[in-house]
Amino acid sequence: MLDEPYDLMIDVGCLHGLRGDSLMAYRNQVARLLRPGGLFALYVHLRDAADDPDAPTGILREHLFGLFSDGFTFAQVVEGTSAVAGTERPSLWCYLRRSRGAV
Repeated sequence: MLDEPYDLMIDVGCLHGLRGDSLMAYRNQVARLLRPGGLFALYVHLRDAADDPDAPTGILREHLFGLFSDGFTFAQVVEGTSAVAGTERPSLWCYLRRSRGAV
């Protein structure tokens, strides 16, 4: 088990594959492992509410921003697109700073 506070964490493709309680557990581990003021670079595929909720990848934009609304600041968000299973889908690079203080 990791236990050091880190200055930088990078996720390219993990978060958007999680569902339900796993999302909050993931967020809590990021908060635990990232040093206050540390940078979290996150790449996600987005989906919208009309998409199949059982689709294998993608997170609702509102859910993503809500998940990290406490204890993190979105320093930069870069919109993009990615090919997923042969279909162009919206994606984001998010650069978040862990807030100083309690998370």
